[in-house]
Amino acid sequence: MSASNEDFADLISRVEAEFGLVAGSVTRLGGEVDLNLKMECTDGSIFLIKATEIQGDSDTTWQGRILDHVSQCDSRIPIPKILRTQSGLSEISVQASATRYQVRVMTWLDGEVIGRAEGVDFELLGELGALAGSMYECLQSADRTGVPKTHHWDVRNLREAVASCVDFVPDAINVGAVETILKKCEPVEPLLANLPTGLVHQDLNDFNVLVAEDAEGRLRVSGIIDFGDTLDSIRVAEVVVAGAYSMLRQEDPVGALAAVVAGFHSVIPLTDLERSVIFPLASARLCLNACTWTKRTI
Repeated sequence: MSASNEDFADLISRVEAEFGLVAGSVTRLGGEVDLNLKMECTDGSIFLIKATEIQGDSDTTWQGRILDHVSQCDSRIPIPKILRTQSGLSEISVQASATRYQVRVMTWLDGEVIGRAEGVDFELLGELGALAGSMYECLQSADRTGVPKTHHWDVRNLREAVASCVDFVPDAINVGAVETILKKCEPVEPLLANLPTGLVHQDLNDFNVLVAEDAEGRLRVSGIIDFGDTLDSIRVAEVVVAGAYSMLRQEDPVGALAAVVAGFHSVIPLTDLERSVIFPLASARLCLNACTWTKRTI
């Protein structure tokens, strides 16, 4: 999404008026779809402004409901809190230049994304898996109204999604590696219909998990963000995504994956069939990540 400085000014002005805040500085952050702004207020408080471009009859209010539900269900799960306007609304619509945005304001979570952190060990990854399990438990009683039926990152459709962008990978060796991994997924696909299902965050990648040191200097999960890819899907999708990205930058990637699986399993026991599909699906998810971003950068 593109946005001009004028868009920022319009957005910030409306946010200040509606939420009763006074901005000291505003910094634009990265994001796949949404416009994300870090707003540091004059009183020292910090908030995340998330602005989603409204297209057609698109609705993002379900994301706020999910966040509220998880927060009320288990306060130990470190997720952003939705800020209400002075009239009690969780979102506002803002017209900025020729674009209309649905805007939410959330509390800021401190920490470094796990993908950039040093010292990520199996203990931390086990904690991530356990938190994913606790979050899964909470999500099952959430209101599903408005949650998308599927999208590009849906774990149930990995082969199809990879096929849509693998032609943009220029290196024949890498294409061959992708094809090998996808072939290993072929026997897995018929099994998916028999797996337990539920509402899943489905995007615990290495930039949606924050970590910070505790009082003893040990890294702990300090934040889980971005519920935009939430789906009603197979339960094991939560472990597949979290485990896939946990393998990156690890000397023992399979051990890292196993740590996440063990953490999740300690909260939500997985069936033998679920465990059998984790590695091939996790490998395919990483292929999709590489192929998708290769396509988007061309």
